[in-house]
Amino acid sequence: MQSEYYRADALRALAEKLPSHNVSLTNVSVSCANLNHATLIKVNLSQADLRYGNVRGAILNQANLNRAFLNSADLSDTKLIRTNLSSANLRNANLIRANLIGSNLKDAVLIGANLIDADLSGANVKKARFGNNQGISESIKRDLIQRGAIFVGEPPTQDSKVLATRY
Repeated sequence: MQSEYYRADALRALAEKLPSHNVSLTNVSVSCANLNHATLIKVNLSQADLRYGNVRGAILNQANLNRAFLNSADLSDTKLIRTNLSSANLRNANLIRANLIGSNLKDAVLIGANLIDADLSGANVKKARFGNNQGISESIKRDLIQRGAIFVGEPPTQDSKVLATRY
């Protein structure tokens, strides 16, 4: 576990020394990373393992987080404007007040994610999987479904009846 913390601290130090634009950290594996308030615009973190990471308040606008593992990561107050999060795993992530305007969440998994006051305006949510989310009202849920989102593990509602046939 100590090596994980060392690698997470090393990533934080690296992020602070790198230019804040167009950096590539593809396939980096640092669960529990601390990128608290880091500015990494247009960074390439595709397939990065940032599970349980602290990314609170970071600016990751236009970043590539395609297929990234962000399970249980703290992304509260993070700016993810026009960020590619396609096929990312955001299961149980904290996205309170996250700005996801215009982001690509196609095929992403957001089951259990806390979306209180998160801004998903203009985000591509086609085939993104939601369920058991805090912060998703019925009207927001309807809007997301109209935009192609899938809700799983939700209790059935009056308008989602399933016809069962007896044999």
